[in-house]
Parts: sequence; structure tokens; C-alpha cells
Amino acid sequence: MSHPGADEDLIAAALETAEAIETYQAALGTSAVLLREMAVKLGAGESICEVMGSMSGAPSRVAAVRAEADLKNARTLYRIALVAACLAVGMQRKEIACRMGCSRQLVERYIKATQE
Repeated sequence: MSHPGADEDLIAAALETAEAIETYQAALGTSAVLLREMAVKLGAGESICEVMGSMSGAPSRVAAVRAEADLKNARTLYRIALVAACLAVGMQRKEIACRMGCSRQLVERYIKATQE
């Protein structure tokens, strides 16, 4: 038996987490391109000063850091919604922990977060 409110929250959280993963992957891809470019330039004999002057990695680093933080937040919200949905259908804390592959203590923290 499903619980519409819990299911809707879980679906929204899952989609937001998927989007955060894709954003983070894109930011990492940009960083990887810059690192390869730097390696090629250094391998071609350019000095580190020349390479640093010709490339700006700061925006991609900032984007990657922001995307990582957004992903961590989305994952937490997803896990809270997942635990809430499991509780709504009567699953026990121990079973939730087992199926999620985490400790019961962590499940308890997610339960407390659902109550806040």
C-alpha cells in the first residue's frame, strides 16, 4: 500500500538528486578538460607560470564545489524522504537500515529529521 504524500516527496527528492548528480558530473567533466589541457601545455614545455596565466580554472572549481555541496544536500533530503516513505508503509527501523545498507543509528537520524 502506498502513501501518496510520502511517495510524492520521495519521487521529487529522487528526481532532484538525479539532477544534482548530472550537474556534478558536468562540473567534474569541465574540470577534467582543464586538467588535460594543463597537462598537454606542461608536456609541450610551457612553464607553470605561462599555463596558469593562460587558463582560468577558478570558475570550474567553484562550480564543482557548489555542485558537490548541492549533491550532498539532495542526497540527504532523498534519504530522509526514503525513510519517511518506508515508515509510512510500516517498515521497521532495522529493516530500513538493512535495505539501505546503513546503520540503525543513521536511520534514526533520518527519522528525527522527518520529525523536524
